[in-house]
Amino acid sequence: MPEPIKNNDFTDIVTGRRSVKLYDENVKIAKEALQAIIEEASLAPSSANMQPWRVIVVHSAEGKRTLRPLVQFNTRQNDTSAAMLIILGDTQSELYVEKIYNAAVEAGKMPGDVRDKQVGQIMTMFPPIAARIKDRDRQSRCQLVCHAAYAGRPRAWIRYEPDRRL
Repeated sequence: MPEPIKNNDFTDIVTGRRSVKLYDENVKIAKEALQAIIEEASLAPSSANMQPWRVIVVHSAEGKRTLRPLVQFNTRQNDTSAAMLIILGDTQSELYVEKIYNAAVEAGKMPGDVRDKQVGQIMTMFPPIAARIKDRDRQSRCQLVCHAAYAGRPRAWIRYEPDRRL
């Protein structure tokens, strides 16, 4: 496996970015590495910290065959990659408000009184903005995708090298 990327200069990252279209089919990504990327990506900001995304990892040949007709412009990536991450929006994420905020309290990231105030405000906010939730979720999923790309970058197997397949 190549050396992990050590340069984290933003300009170098943005100007050096490439779209990979073909992967080395022999490269496998450990479940733990994918889980770490998803966990790191889930630190992406989301409106009211609602985390309105769900991630499905497709890595089996059967799963990729099922996915293939749905990724019509990315079939080569689907066929050759070690895994595909499917990021879905959860338009009912308000159902998890208490779980999300309780976890933040348990992790020591916020005091209980702040949680109580936030949860109360969020729950009164959701019914009137139901029509705008799809836009909010799309923006949050975009944040997650960007964070996933950056989380995977230092793990050497997500990089562009013109002379080699990844």
